[in-house]
Amino acid sequence: MIKKGMISGLSAGLVVSLFDGLFMLMPNTYVPVSYPFFLIIFNVFFWTTAGSTAGLLLCLFVRNSKKAGANENRCWVVFFLFPFAVIYGLAGRMTIDKLISPAFDHHLSFLWVFLILLFLFFFRAKETGKAPAVFYIPEIFTFAALFMFCSNTAKIPGLSIIFNMLFSQGISDINTRMLLHTRYLTVVYITGVLLIMCGYFLFFFKFKPVIKKQFQVILALALFVLLFLSALFSGNRSSFYTINYPSVTSMQAPRPPSIPYVILIVLDTVRADRLAVYGNSGVAENLEKFSRDALVFENCIASSPWTLPSHASLFTGLYPVEHGAHHVLNKTMWSSRALDDKFTTLADIFKSNGYLTSAVVSNCALLHKGFNLNKGFQIYDCTKNIGATLKFPFRPLLPFFSYLTNVMPKNFLFYRPAEEINSNAAFLLKKMKPDPFFLFLNYMDAHAPYVPPRPFNSLFTDTAFPQLKRIRQQICNFIKLPQKETWDSFMLSQYDGEIAYLDHYLGELFSQLKKMKLYDPSLIIITADHGELFGEHGLNGHYCAMYEEVLKVPLMIKFPFNRKTGREKNRIGLHDLFSTILSICDLPIPDGVSGRASYDIPGPVAAAEFYDSKMGRHRVIYDGKYKYMKYSRKKKPELYDLLKDPSEQVNLTEKLPETRAEMEKTLAEWNRKHVARFNPDSQGKTFFSREIEEGLKALGYIR
Repeated sequence: MIKKGMISGLSAGLVVSLFDGLFMLMPNTYVPVSYPFFLIIFNVFFWTTAGSTAGLLLCLFVRNSKKAGANENRCWVVFFLFPFAVIYGLAGRMTIDKLISPAFDHHLSFLWVFLILLFLFFFRAKETGKAPAVFYIPEIFTFAALFMFCSNTAKIPGLSIIFNMLFSQGISDINTRMLLHTRYLTVVYITGVLLIMCGYFLFFFKFKPVIKKQFQVILALALFVLLFLSALFSGNRSSFYTINYPSVTSMQAPRPPSIPYVILIVLDTVRADRLAVYGNSGVAENLEKFSRDALVFENCIASSPWTLPSHASLFTGLYPVEHGAHHVLNKTMWSSRALDDKFTTLADIFKSNGYLTSAVVSNCALLHKGFNLNKGFQIYDCTKNIGATLKFPFRPLLPFFSYLTNVMPKNFLFYRPAEEINSNAAFLLKKMKPDPFFLFLNYMDAHAPYVPPRPFNSLFTDTAFPQLKRIRQQICNFIKLPQKETWDSFMLSQYDGEIAYLDHYLGELFSQLKKMKLYDPSLIIITADHGELFGEHGLNGHYCAMYEEVLKVPLMIKFPFNRKTGREKNRIGLHDLFSTILSICDLPIPDGVSGRASYDIPGPVAAAEFYDSKMGRHRVIYDGKYKYMKYSRKKKPELYDLLKDPSEQVNLTEKLPETRAEMEKTLAEWNRKHVARFNPDSQGKTFFSREIEEGLKALGYIR
């Protein structure tokens, strides 16, 4: 019986792997090489263990029951199929957070599975003889199909495409469209359930009796699953490596470029003071080595405390108020303005000057093509990671297991980790060399949820088992007993661990560039879009008031052949990088940009902006040693002397009224100079596709 349970569990593991593999068909999703192997190994081990346990329990039950042996087939329904249905059905719904959309059928699939179990229980009562373990494969297959299809009906991409083809014409009212879409999904749901149930009963009565030879059936099933997963992975991977590369020689460049290779690297959510370059010893040692070849800017200010407007400023040389790529909040909906086509981007200029422009992007939620930040890029690799399956109402168990144990974090991350970005970047570099190119790389590892892989998760904490502390804290949060101070400290240690992990793979990227003889002749810029708060000022995250932990970001520029190194103390805004990069490359700077190229002399005031439903229009202005923070609603203004009070603890608005008045005047002058350059009425708002919305939920921007 234990052997029979083991074979039954093995069959279940193979069938579950078959269905879990279907998630590799998700559009615009990257599957790591290790994922299919871990998927099948985990499922086979988990369900074989469960099946063996069921066999052991049945063995103990049979010993104490004289009648059980005669009803063994019925007993297997109770001891194996019923537990499988319950465990599989519930495990597929376990979630890390509360951002998961509810299942379309609200767990009605359990009823259909229960009806099949009742049928089997009473039908088995009439059977004589002992069925082989593989006899239950059709039931396992049917249960998996019901759970997967019923729960995820509304998430199947092909169904939405069909709906748009059939009904998108002539329906402008959103309420009518939503009602029609619900009815459409209901019809699809009923049809799907009927087909699955009819298929099962047809197979049960017509073909199931031939399933008797266990070894042959298991071997055939294993080979089919392996081939099926291999085909799915090959199809997924081929979509990344069948890119049509435009010919650089066909471009009409005004003249040969003075700097042929330009690499812009943005480290999402990395604040300056957590790097060894800026005084935090032990963190990011490869970046510290890189800084010896570069010009290090000690006072780089982000344009905004979140990704979309900050990148838009970096790409256009304009402030958020000017380019308008920021969000608008109202009581019912979160929407965002994409970057207008009228603005010229860095990629536009490099492309028009004979460069091949390409990007490998990890933050596919806010750097999605729907926001138009891909403007000017000929190759734009912006895809989510397989961990996005966690946003399905019913999903594989492997990502959840990886989260709990921190084994292979890439299995549950929404974004592609640094090692995968490096892999795709290396592929692009080999294709582009020796043509002139502008390559943009976006790494997202330092962003929440801060789950660095081993051994990086234990580098900066005295906890022997960091993952246990994480689970304990989540339990405390669940029972309303949060331990905020110790939790903030722990999260900061995990944040540093993510930076150390990122730094490790940046070191590998630099080594790859040196092997390809691209490191020395390249202009390499490394910066961040914003920082992060861990309890400072009573805040967490970055989508909040703009204190220095959020705005002060690293900036290092490695000139070709290290022709300029050292440290630069003058303040520079992230939007200034637009003109700075073009100036270094001796390329034309468009008229009217706000960013300046002369970073080596004291420039005008720097500013940052944030638009929020609670604070309204929140602006920060820097002038000399002072920083002034203004809010259009609720919060009072703040004034800080950054030389004497770099941690911004003493608000000087009451103590220095004359300085506050001067800063108000400076801000008013800045407001007059920097105004909107887009037409919000013509552009309107960009309401998200489901893919963008899920990405924003994964990052915590919307709920």
